[in-house]
Amino acid sequence: GIGQALCLQLAQRDCQLIVAGPNPRKVDQLATNLEQAGSAPPLMYPVDQSGATAEDYDRMADAIERECGRLDGVVHLAGQFSGLTPLMQIGADAWQKAFAVNVHSAQWINQSCRPLLKKAQGTIVFALEDPELIGQAFWGAYGASKGALVKLAEITREELEAEGIRVIGWQPGPTLTRIRKSAFVEDHAQPQSAESAA
Repeated sequence: GIGQALCLQLAQRDCQLIVAGPNPRKVDQLATNLEQAGSAPPLMYPVDQSGATAEDYDRMADAIERECGRLDGVVHLAGQFSGLTPLMQIGADAWQKAFAVNVHSAQWINQSCRPLLKKAQGTIVFALEDPELIGQAFWGAYGASKGALVKLAEITREELEAEGIRVIGWQPGPTLTRIRKSAFVEDHAQPQSAESAA
């Protein structure tokens, strides 16, 4: 997906990568791809965004400071999508998981990493969806949570740029990802590859 493609591009610029996520298999594959490209493997911080607390992200920030000494940027790419579903049929667990992964994790990561980012005059990047698309019927918890992420990005920018932290809302456009493949049986938008989006 976009995350792996972006990591490969950043690694080619000699960036030390830190990958936070719940899936060791994906990180192992990323590490293999980076090694094949002649780049250093990423540092991995295992965290399940669907159930992580603010304190979990505080511990992650402490580990980053201890192991790396600085943090120049954060990219929020997490996406929890359980399929197109009528709004009135969404279960509480699916709703809460979508908001935990798609919105809450970004807020707690930013809050925990703010001192490091402020010290480095770093950057926060929010990967955003097309609001017209996700505002349509059946986008459900994914649409509502990604819509909330747009507002979170705007508020974060208003508050943190005065501290020297750059905040970017990045909308890559239609991209051939796992989520898009599961949402569209026939895709007339001619989505770009993840490599092009990154």
